[in-house]
Amino acid sequence: MQRVQKIIKCKITDLTNVKEAQLSSEFKNVQTLLQLEKEGLDFLPLYKNLQLHSANRQQALRFYKRIDANKDYPVSVRKDLIKIEEKNNKLAKYWCRIPVRGRRGGLWVAIKPHQDFPEKFEFGESKVFRKKNHKGRWNWWIYITVVRQVQIKESYSNILAIDLGSKVTATVCGSFDNRPIFLGREVRGIRRHYQYLRTQLGRKKLLKKIRQMSDKEQRRVNDILHKISKHVVETAEHTDSYIVLGDLKGIRNSTGEKGRMFRRIVSNMPYLRLTQYVEYKAREKGIKVVRISERNSSVTCSRCGCADRGNRKSQGLFRCRSCGFEINADVNGVRNILKFSGGYMLPERAASDPAPERAFSAQPELPCLRR
Repeated sequence: MQRVQKIIKCKITDLTNVKEAQLSSEFKNVQTLLQLEKEGLDFLPLYKNLQLHSANRQQALRFYKRIDANKDYPVSVRKDLIKIEEKNNKLAKYWCRIPVRGRRGGLWVAIKPHQDFPEKFEFGESKVFRKKNHKGRWNWWIYITVVRQVQIKESYSNILAIDLGSKVTATVCGSFDNRPIFLGREVRGIRRHYQYLRTQLGRKKLLKKIRQMSDKEQRRVNDILHKISKHVVETAEHTDSYIVLGDLKGIRNSTGEKGRMFRRIVSNMPYLRLTQYVEYKAREKGIKVVRISERNSSVTCSRCGCADRGNRKSQGLFRCRSCGFEINADVNGVRNILKFSGGYMLPERAASDPAPERAFSAQPELPCLRR
């Protein structure tokens, strides 16, 4: 069994004026507390008499050590003080209790989570904060951490391999079907587009616009990464496969002759983020994820196994020097990863990722394959 942690994003809705005033007061007093703490003014009567729930005060001083005067900090809610009830009334399906000063028993608010809560779980530390909408009004949110025990399967019928690349974010191929699937082609184009815009705005010294644009770029890329990881995990679950991810250590050092613009795009490709998304979504389903070295996978022929550094006629085409086999370079790479993980080559390539700590074992065992 493994402990799986997930954050469920909940929008707080239909606040009455009284409830919004109490929540806003708690939030603002947390900001005041942190600023006074930063300035070393904890001796002032204002510091000692701030109208804050005692647990929220303790959490703020515990978690926020480096304070930025231009930043708002969420109200950190201790796990034993938060409570969720499923009421299914006219306002909302779920209601949440938040501890605030002056409200005995806590402040009950209607919430709209981005997904339903699991049947059995424990609470972790949660965060209450606010965001401005497009109309300039504040919306309140609470990000609730849920922790549950999941049994990771050890026996599988198939393998699902993923090759991460700069042109196609993820090329997927399974032992159940040799046909590859290309996912995330648009990420590279988005990166190119925003890099060009940053260059143009930088010449005009419009730094504020550059920061706003970076947030939009990240949201667009993250949305694509979530869709890719969801598709991968659903495919693995449907085909009873464990997932093998190519470990891309060194890819940023392999682009020396491609030009400065290309190197910058590759350096910004979200390989680690996609890997983490796949891992945590797979753990929720009890599916094992293994990271495997991609050493020589891009220069080895997936047909004959020759590792004599095949020709790359272009960025996307591989040609074997030995047998003359021509194939898409990403497909060649993902098929090699599939072979490496299937026991055709040295199994010590692989590194299994035990979920919460993301540590790597030296010589992990690959999951059993049912024949």
